[in-house]
Amino acid sequence: MQFTQHALAKIGTDTDLHKAVFLAATEPTVRYESRRNGGGMRHVRGDVVAIVDRGAVITFYKNVDETPLREDQIRDRSQAGIDARAHARKVREQAKNARRDRDRALTATLKGKKG
Repeated sequence: MQFTQHALAKIGTDTDLHKAVFLAATEPTVRYESRRNGGGMRHVRGDVVAIVDRGAVITFYKNVDETPLREDQIRDRSQAGIDARAHARKVREQAKNARRDRDRALTATLKGKKG
């Protein structure tokens, strides 16, 4: 399995991460077509998603981590950029709602203890 310079730069010197990405790419538990990567596939194993195209790992990410938009995604006026910004807004909104719900639950619990 080959790795692009981008993928290798993201991995750095972390041998455990390199192994996890390699296993996701070569022995995924789930595979599906990558909408943004014409012809590429997303290979998922554990919490690692490796983007594989023509036998090479293009990039990867943690399946549970939401990362901030990159500058190129912010400036991208194509459908992919529009989708990325919409997804980022949705994630921010979900996080805000989760914080609000936790705050309300805490407030209700504290009020219950006073009475």
